[in-house]
Amino acid sequence: MNCIGGQLIQPLLNAKLEKDDPQKFEIGKAYLWNSMINDRMKPKKWFKTTKNGQKVNFDSIQSKEQLEVAKGELGGYLAYLNEKYGTDYKLTVEKAKV
Repeated sequence: MNCIGGQLIQPLLNAKLEKDDPQKFEIGKAYLWNSMINDRMKPKKWFKTTKNGQKVNFDSIQSKEQLEVAKGELGGYLAYLNEKYGTDYKLTVEKAKV
């Protein structure tokens, strides 16, 4: 059986954190995004943050090409964070150990 998509909620990324510490919220979102990619999930739609957390719909990553697209999108978000906050976040990829 293959999962083709779904929805998850990260309760730690909630509206209070987004209001009180936007930088921490956005870095947390990038961390969640990276974790999703590592689990072969590509964010499809980020919903408005609520008191219950950040909800995101995702599609399953089925190919190397889809994986590269997902990493490119996350790289773009990291570039946005770097420009906005003066940080130096980078997407690094470790080679699989054989």
